[in-house]
Amino acid sequence: MREQLQTALPMVVVPALPDKKVVGRFTPEVVNARLRGLQRFLSRCAKDTNVVEHVVFQNFLSLTTDEFATFRDARNAVSTPAMGAKIMGKLSSLARMMGGGAAVKRTDADISVDALEKYASSVEPVLGALHTMLLQLQQAELATAQALSEFGSAYGMLGAAERRALGDALQATGQCARQVATVVGSAAHHSSALAAEDMLDAQRMVQATQHVFNARKEARNEYAESLESLQRAKVELSKAGGGSGGEAGAQAAAAAADAQVRCTQAEQKLHSMTLQLAESMERFREQHLRDFMGAWCQVAVAQARRAAVEAELWEGIADRCQEAATVEASAAPYLSVTPPAVPAAGGGAASSPGGESPSREPADAEDAHAPDTPQEYAFADGATPSGDEQGEFV
Repeated sequence: MREQLQTALPMVVVPALPDKKVVGRFTPEVVNARLRGLQRFLSRCAKDTNVVEHVVFQNFLSLTTDEFATFRDARNAVSTPAMGAKIMGKLSSLARMMGGGAAVKRTDADISVDALEKYASSVEPVLGALHTMLLQLQQAELATAQALSEFGSAYGMLGAAERRALGDALQATGQCARQVATVVGSAAHHSSALAAEDMLDAQRMVQATQHVFNARKEARNEYAESLESLQRAKVELSKAGGGSGGEAGAQAAAAAADAQVRCTQAEQKLHSMTLQLAESMERFREQHLRDFMGAWCQVAVAQARRAAVEAELWEGIADRCQEAATVEASAAPYLSVTPPAVPAAGGGAASSPGGESPSREPADAEDAHAPDTPQEYAFADGATPSGDEQGEFV
């Protein structure tokens, strides 16, 4: 259907179809992605009045299941000679576009069309880079989800080995990490994957515009050929005496008139196609910009929602860990640390204004780990720990 629409509507940007895959084409991921691509194709076709009003599109939508199967079987049974003729036709068109015919002076319309073609050519690599970036983002999110899942499992095992509030807090942290891993993994499989498909679809749409430019180039070459034929006919007419040289002159005059008609028709066709191309590209730019901004807005919204869910989960576990730390600290009220007194310059112990001995600052990192003077441990209210408590402390 798309090929028939391109042939019947050469100056309309017919939407691109999703790519086919040879390896793994029946996997659920590939099948679902292709279904979404076909849905985009039909939606874009339905937005273009030129396509909707064409009989080819209307007949396609009205096909029954049996009629579609018959059409598919007939298409698959195309003979090799027919395919060869089709390929030769494409090559002939390409040869005409690449330099056939006489030279035609460039006009302002040609300059405008070239500017539009350069715009389309410049957009395609940008979309390709964005598609690659989104695929990398998806891979990074999948790796993050895997790491968080392993992190959560490790904390869960640590929590199972502990007791009281500390064990509960560790297990809750592990559960929170696994929940965040689920959120990140879901974002990788849905929002990031769909955004990557949107970028790839936009890139295919830009590639589809090349058909319009090629059709216009072919029409311009046809005009150049008709202009060359007209020049040859005028030369022959002048050799025949301007039409007054009997039968030969009459034939030359008729040929010149026929060449003039063909040249005029080719010029009108080129002018009409140029106007249609400008209109199609303007409509394409508006739709392309709207779809492009919509896709990135969806990415931004998905990322913001994911960040909000992650922040809520981590904030909840932070409060849980703080409660566990408070409970663990209150489980040993008899333990307090008193730093050793630092001798004053006069030989006595230096005292702080409040009457307490100031703590000695370590000179360096090694001093901080291995103090010269052992610390003294005092127990609240002068209490002495029992034997079990001393053994637990040691």
